[in-house]
Amino acid sequence: MQTRIRWLFLPNEPQNESDENGHGTCVTSKVTSTAYGVAKNANIVVMKVHPIDDYIAVSRYIEACAIVARDIESRGLQGKAVICSTLNGE
Repeated sequence: MQTRIRWLFLPNEPQNESDENGHGTCVTSKVTSTAYGVAKNANIVVMKVHPIDDYIAVSRYIEACAIVARDIESRGLQGKAVICSTLNGE
């Protein structure tokens, strides 16, 4: 199977392509599972925002949303993209 996952990051952030606690992976699997997902052929774009001092500032979250919006526009995916935002706190 061809890779269906692409990662986006905020500028100057670690480009760590992993889900340390599994929350985003769990949510994504419910939607895109090739066996049971409602969007079996979906491509997944992960926008990862790393916390600073265990905190994600609202401004950084908004910046991440803007990056995703520009990505959707640049790829001509308006009307074809679904955004699911999962936030995890410990």
